[in-house]
Amino acid sequence: MESRTALEAFIVTDESQSYLKKLDIHLPRKIDFISPIEDIVLEFEWRDLQWANVNLDEIRKTMIEKEDETIRFIAECDRAFIEPDGGKGGVVNYPPHPTFFIGHIINYILIERGSPSELKEYVRKRKIPGMTAYIKRLNDIYRASQSG
Repeated sequence: MESRTALEAFIVTDESQSYLKKLDIHLPRKIDFISPIEDIVLEFEWRDLQWANVNLDEIRKTMIEKEDETIRFIAECDRAFIEPDGGKGGVVNYPPHPTFFIGHIINYILIERGSPSELKEYVRKRKIPGMTAYIKRLNDIYRASQSG
């Protein structure tokens, strides 16, 4: 049975670190490889895996077999959903932590499964505002990421 500890170990594998370095080249905000990953961040990512019914083997397989597509998808999601610094609520855009790609690959997998109800339920559990528009945008980004 996987656990949050497995997630923590997965993030520091050579596969994950190599993927993150390739991803980092395409991101508008560079990944924070220096700061320790806080326990709460790992808890959130682990919770999201459970909510989506996605396991680490699926994450690994997708990031390896669909490397270019997922990197395009994640980079575009990062650009599409970032809010300007100082925006509503005093947003501060800190560099993403090395686990941030997990949530994006979860979205990618759920779209790829072709079950809109799974994606909708996952987004509902995450309490994403503007759920319908968010899901539409994710699907648009997914389609665009499939062509180089």
